[in-house]
Amino acid sequence: MSRASELIAEIRNELNMLKKDYILYLAGTLKHEPLQKREYLEKRLHLLGNATKTKASELFIADNVIAQVQSAFRQWDKQLERKGKRIEKKIKSQRDIPDQPQAAADRPATRAGSVRIQDAMSQRDEVVKLYDQYISLMLGTGSTKHIGFGRFQTFIQNQTEKFINKGARAVEFEIKENAGKVIIKSKSS
Repeated sequence: MSRASELIAEIRNELNMLKKDYILYLAGTLKHEPLQKREYLEKRLHLLGNATKTKASELFIADNVIAQVQSAFRQWDKQLERKGKRIEKKIKSQRDIPDQPQAAADRPATRAGSVRIQDAMSQRDEVVKLYDQYISLMLGTGSTKHIGFGRFQTFIQNQTEKFINKGARAVEFEIKENAGKVIIKSKSS
């Protein structure tokens, strides 16, 4: 086995280990970016680039491995850039939020408006408008738990069907906040 073949095998192994480390880092499991391993892999790449390749197959494989590593580096850099932007947005939004939210009992009941729906699946824009009101009020109460849009749309559709089966032509939905809780009220219209 030539020196180039040994380097290729080592680089492939290091790249696989580094991919796992970056997945863990980007997911938040690892606290620090695996820079030392990345630098080590870069040095190995440099050695491979300078190594004498005696076979055409070694030359082809070496070029392929170098391209794979460079592609992974670019991908990680883009992901880190996006992660950095998310962190900046999070910090910025935390600065905009007051330190002590007003106690729920101290806040007056608020309402965001009402939306009239006959069929939640065909009136998606109206459901989106209602969902935006829901999320807005949830964030206003300081709550971080909320349902996703799909479940929200299914809930609205089920409520609409109940009222229509009882003889209503449409259902008027209203999102309200009362004592720190977000309430979805529905009535026939």
